[in-house]
Amino acid sequence: MLKIDILCIQSRVAREVLGESTGKIIENKETWWFNEEVQQKTQLKKEAKKKHEQTREEADRVAYKQCNKEAKKAVAIAKAEADDQLYNELETKEGQGKIFRLAKQRNKSTRDITHIRQMKDENGKVIRKESDIVERWKQYFEHLLNKENERLIRGSGDPNHGMVRDISKDEVELSLKKMKSGKAPGPDMLPVEAWKALGDEGVHILWRLMKEIWDGEKMPEIWRQSTLIPIFKEKGDVQNCENYRGIKLMSHTLKLLERIMDRRLREEVHIGRQQLGFMKGVGTTDGIFTLRQMMEKCREKQQVLHMVFIDLEKANDRVTRDEVWRSLRERGVPEKYVRIAQETYREATTRVRSTVGVTESFVVQVGLHQGSTLSPFLFNVVFDVLTGAVRENPPWCVLYADDVILLAKSKRALQRKLEHWREALESRGLRISRSKTEYMTTDTDGDQEESIQMDGIKLKRVTSVKYLGSMIEPSARLDKEISHRIQSGWNNWRKVTGFTRVAREVLGESTGKIIENKETWWFNEEVQQKTQLKKEAKKKHEQTREEADRVEYKQCNKEAKKAVAIAKAEADDQLYNELETKEGQGKIFRLAKQRNKSTRDITHIRQMKDENGKVIRKESDIVERWKQYFEHLLNKENERLIRGSGDPNHGMVRDISKDEVELSLKKMKSGKAPGPDMLPVEAWKALGDEGVGLHQGSTLSPFLFNVVFDVLTGAVRENPPWCVLYADDVILLAKSKRALQRKLEHWREALESRGLRISRSKTEYMTTDTDGDQEESIQMDGIKLKRVTSVKYLGSMIEPSARLDKEISHRIQSGWNNWRKS
Repeated sequence: MLKIDILCIQSRVAREVLGESTGKIIENKETWWFNEEVQQKTQLKKEAKKKHEQTREEADRVAYKQCNKEAKKAVAIAKAEADDQLYNELETKEGQGKIFRLAKQRNKSTRDITHIRQMKDENGKVIRKESDIVERWKQYFEHLLNKENERLIRGSGDPNHGMVRDISKDEVELSLKKMKSGKAPGPDMLPVEAWKALGDEGVHILWRLMKEIWDGEKMPEIWRQSTLIPIFKEKGDVQNCENYRGIKLMSHTLKLLERIMDRRLREEVHIGRQQLGFMKGVGTTDGIFTLRQMMEKCREKQQVLHMVFIDLEKANDRVTRDEVWRSLRERGVPEKYVRIAQETYREATTRVRSTVGVTESFVVQVGLHQGSTLSPFLFNVVFDVLTGAVRENPPWCVLYADDVILLAKSKRALQRKLEHWREALESRGLRISRSKTEYMTTDTDGDQEESIQMDGIKLKRVTSVKYLGSMIEPSARLDKEISHRIQSGWNNWRKVTGFTRVAREVLGESTGKIIENKETWWFNEEVQQKTQLKKEAKKKHEQTREEADRVEYKQCNKEAKKAVAIAKAEADDQLYNELETKEGQGKIFRLAKQRNKSTRDITHIRQMKDENGKVIRKESDIVERWKQYFEHLLNKENERLIRGSGDPNHGMVRDISKDEVELSLKKMKSGKAPGPDMLPVEAWKALGDEGVGLHQGSTLSPFLFNVVFDVLTGAVRENPPWCVLYADDVILLAKSKRALQRKLEHWREALESRGLRISRSKTEYMTTDTDGDQEESIQMDGIKLKRVTSVKYLGSMIEPSARLDKEISHRIQSGWNNWRKS
């Protein structure tokens, strides 16, 4: 058969041409850039060294020195070439992936999961013999993947014998393109990279293979096999098999077929909008947002909200195959698709690969494949069918795969909902965990031990719960969420230390010539005096070289060190005591900020350019240039219509009160640079009650500008969201380009007739229409505005698709930059 021949040939050729790895973790050495020439030179060097150590003859020593020199040269050239290639690849997804893989291997190497050489049997007894551990893994997963929960047996459903289209070459090509590289292959040892390397020829071969499987509804026997890898869940006893999740390594070529099936099934089946897991356009943030919004709205209306977080026992591993096929038929899926899905599960076998060895293969008859491309959507279909009669519309029911939240405004209503869900799920073979399902309520005044029940068992009541990675509290506050994120940030920072180390080793590290940044912030008068005496004594000793002067210098040095130690300890103690206060935190951040500023050379710029772009170096000329620039900037008016000064309002106003002055003084921040009078606000604050009595940097200027802007734009301003203002940052929105062009012209007339000019070069245009002419834009005064595909607005990256990809990348980059500063 074509498929058998292709698989045998491809697998054999791939091994011969590409080689075969052992599968072990790559050693954490800088040998990732080794090439064939380096290996040969290194081997010659080793042989020459061994020969010289045996003979100790001069000729062999010279030969070894020459081989060593050539090996070093080859290493230097290979490493430089590899570094250059990595630098060039850094802007690509593959280059970034290479760096992160190196760092990830380092992070994994710090864990001891791969070195666990003992486990516990079903009775909790520790077993150390490797054959017993291998047998324990087989026993655990064979029982897990072949056990069904009690359920009502139903018919197989009515098949839909409708026609389906053949597999097209475009479908195969798209599926191949979507497959990620660098993943562990299945038992056929044929990675997706081999197909990608074949280019168009590989797509053609795959298409013929898929077409034969599609028509004959029979796949190669090797695709029925898989290797199951136990992955530790990062919680619980590391020696307990139940704390591991089994992920199957399946054939990459089978996953290509599953991708095609997944895309077609999504076209055929509609999943309820309550389901957010593995569905296009929605995700975890939608679930978290829905829950938080509901809690906040109830808090605003002073209403009580009751919630139950349902946890299913081994959901994917307990789904019966009969329910999967019946659910597909209930949703009207063509029988052809059902039969092909059944073929991927027929006579499926697996074997467990652990740190001590590989088990024998065993049959898997229950559950969905963990690691399969098709499994997430098959589970969603089953879950949608099973819960169709009990599901409510959002926000009263929120699903993310098998994570379920039920909400109600009374405990009795929630109890009733939970019972309906229990009957719907457990009658079909899915069991709700009595120990892990949790209850929470926003009612913090009642009995804190009170909860709801299931099967007579009282559910655990919690005061916080981790839902989809976010910490939820009854008060809907973010205190625990922020603490959790900070802790997660620290944990990830520790992981990333592997990345920073790899980056230094692979990419190198510049000296930077950072300006000296001594810790002199804690200097006091005594330290300065003692230090000055030490310097004078040292200078005197260097001039005279007499013993008495040396002794005096030693004494001064000792006293200066003692004064420094005392001053630094006192300053540290004071800083520790102040850390809980706003001022103490500010002091810490100012120190970090000063250190960051000291790495910049802005304060050392000794040359500028004049209005013609010519470099000037004379200090008096530079001073005059600054005056000239700002004098022109701050005294030039744009053209405008001259109007009257307006009718004055001679109404009465109240006198300034002492409370107003005191409040204003309290609001003023300390530590700011004073004006020409050299009188900082701290001086007034230090006087206490005795002291209470439109410029850039003025406290009044922002509001004065808002008043002016409000008056000038009053006739053209629309209500939100069609017009959004933040000081002088303006966004105009419209549903058509013509309407937006008209709005912009009105704004231009309103502003420029009063002296404010809209920038032609910096004003930008963006649209969500990504299908039309990408060069098309709107105009102002006959000048075509710049069209952008993303814009930074108030610190956030906005894209036409409204996705968060660039925003997330921007925040990660900002995080890195701030981390470097700190």
